This record gives sequence, C-alpha cells and structure tokens, in this order.
Amino acid sequence: MAKEKKKKKKKTALVVCRDRKEFWTTQKQFWQWVREGVVEKTDDHPLTGTFRRDHEELMVMVSNTVLNLAHPNHMRAHLFLKDVLASAQQVIDENWERQNEQWNLILDTPITDYELS
Repeated sequence: MAKEKKKKKKKTALVVCRDRKEFWTTQKQFWQWVREGVVEKTDDHPLTGTFRRDHEELMVMVSNTVLNLAHPNHMRAHLFLKDVLASAQQVIDENWERQNEQWNLILDTPITDYELS
C-alpha cells in the first residue's frame, strides 16, 4: 500500500500581535477567530488581522502550544491560561467596591473610639 502524504495546510492569513510580532495561520483558523471576536480583520491582501485584546493573544499562544502537564513550567502555563480565561468573563462593579470599602472602614473602627454614655 502506498503511503498517503498528509496535505500541508497553507498558512495564508497574517495576524499581527500588539508587540508587532507577526505569525501566519490558515484562513479557516483566521475566520474562526474573527467569528469568535478574537481577531479584527484589517486588510485583504494578504488577509491580515490584529488581536482585539491583550489576553486574547496570550490565550491563542498558550492554546497552540502542546502542554506536557508533568513538566512544571507547562503546568504553570496551563494554570495561567485557566486564570486568563476566568478573568476574561470577570466584571468589576465599582459601586460595590466603594460601598464595601465604606463598610470596612466602619467595621474596622475599634469600639474604644466611640463615646459611650
């Protein structure tokens, strides 16, 4: 039986990182990232785009690396990726933070500071 050669995917789409590093990917992967809101298309010839947010770039970089979880650095990278993914959904309510700080100021005041009669 003749061995079938794997067809090499053509990397014809360019993605530019925030630090101006460039890497090539397939058009299929590029359009998937555009649909997911990870990449914003900037040009047609060649197909070019940029990452919308800083953490998107990091997620793509780590997810495209084959991680060996037995290796300490890879385990650290995997845990870091989980943190990045979790923080991407995080919403900070500034009013709640401000109110919480006010309550903490009141609750942290020692009872001896109050004049009791």
